[in-house]
Amino acid sequence: MKRFLALCLIALIGVLPLAAQTNDRITDDRSEAIYAISAVEGQVLDARIVRISGDLIPLLVLRDGEGSIIVRSDLENTTGQAALNYTVTEDGNYELIASRLDEVSTGDFILQVGVSDNKRMTTSIPVLPEWLSTAVLLQAPLRSMEGNLNDDVFEAYYALYLNVDDQLEIEMERISGDLEPLLALLDAEQNLVVRGNTDEDGLAVFETTIEEAGWYFIAAARFDTSEGDTQGRYRLTFTHS
Repeated sequence: MKRFLALCLIALIGVLPLAAQTNDRITDDRSEAIYAISAVEGQVLDARIVRISGDLIPLLVLRDGEGSIIVRSDLENTTGQAALNYTVTEDGNYELIASRLDEVSTGDFILQVGVSDNKRMTTSIPVLPEWLSTAVLLQAPLRSMEGNLNDDVFEAYYALYLNVDDQLEIEMERISGDLEPLLALLDAEQNLVVRGNTDEDGLAVFETTIEEAGWYFIAAARFDTSEGDTQGRYRLTFTHS
């Protein structure tokens, strides 16, 4: 059975519910972000950090209430992602620290946390596939976004993590030029999930219900992509429940 875990940002006012994504940053003057966690024996904690800007080489560390390190992410991993997993052995307060592996890298990141009552993580968020690492990471709540497609940039990708039974509706609207929009949703294996219907007014729309939790990406492009000749600005609008 899934449970919800509250994360409180130390020195900040606010609560982050489990399975939500929060974003933060590491800068030259701020080498770590600390989150307080209250957990009970038997729960399995899964945490993951994903770089979304800069050259940050992320590091995750879990400490107990006395400040002793319990577990940390792989010190040999120098990519833009890091993760740790821990089965809680004692009720109490813990600290999850998002930092950097080196002393100089900086950037924005997304922190994701899951917890379950057994060793099989029911809320674990898998590593973002490498081929999706250049996509724009979308965070809840989803908001409208604008972009531009032309002969140099004829497609754009947006990655997001979705759960079973999530309802997703996306519109891609032409707002300038003669762009003929092409809109699609693909899964982490690059399989087509749904393709949008495009009308003569330059509006592409799809809606779908997610059948399997995981990473997905939205492809916003023009018809015939590199072989196409239309261009212009577009707006993406999201409805997610």
